[in-house]
Amino acid sequence: MVTTVPRRSTKLITSIVGAAVLLAGCSAANGTGKTDPAGTGTGAPATISADSDAGLKTGIQLKAALLTRSDLPAGFKVVKAVTASSGKILDPTYAPHTMTATSCNKLSLNIWINGAGIDSASFAQTGFTDTHRTQVDGNIDGFRGDDAQRVMTNLRTLFTLCASYTRGLGVRAVDVKLVSRAGPKVGDDSVEARLTASLWRGDTTLVAVRAGKFVVTVLCASGQKDSRAKATKYARLMVKRLMAKPLTAKQLAAKQLTAKRLKAKRPKTKRPRTSG
Repeated sequence: MVTTVPRRSTKLITSIVGAAVLLAGCSAANGTGKTDPAGTGTGAPATISADSDAGLKTGIQLKAALLTRSDLPAGFKVVKAVTASSGKILDPTYAPHTMTATSCNKLSLNIWINGAGIDSASFAQTGFTDTHRTQVDGNIDGFRGDDAQRVMTNLRTLFTLCASYTRGLGVRAVDVKLVSRAGPKVGDDSVEARLTASLWRGDTTLVAVRAGKFVVTVLCASGQKDSRAKATKYARLMVKRLMAKPLTAKQLAAKQLTAKRLKAKRPKTKRPRTSG
């Protein structure tokens, strides 16, 4: 079951996230958004210096490092409702949001990084699901200054705060257990968490990896209790793409020439005749 939350609508976040936490039958719910700080009482955007934007990539640039359909096994489809980016411009910087017990519910969304309470300057995200309701969501967020480091610190704090919490209300309430640990050895810093509940057939794994000013996050929910291996694999892949140096003009020309030669060497197969 997929729940979507538009990136810039505070009103929809209030209503749809409230509904999302009631969907206890699903191992995880999708969202596509980031809160609009202007609607949360955090004040006006802070002044941004040119230096603070140095090294940042736009949402369009970050999209190149996202997971693609070919990265996943057969049977997975792109969830268009959760595929988005911040485009060609960098977003303003806002004051951080305070983490509370209600922040635990954000761990069920594809944009669970929002639980850290710090808004990014740029982002790109995508999501996939299959007929078995396995869910894979990949996000990349770019941050100014030391915000990326603070995000990782806040995520660890959030995981501690949410070691045991109740998702949903009344008869639909689900008691969720969260166990955090060090993440995969990639990037500058990493952390992961495994979420389980007695009413879930499988589990959900969250992985966050910091690489410089960027934080790669993955959510993988599976009914086979194998989400950790998948989540770490996809996180590693996105970090590798994110940090890859762009090809020089000479390297790009050589790559194109090699591809052209390989194409020319391919044997031309004769199309079989059909009868009827």
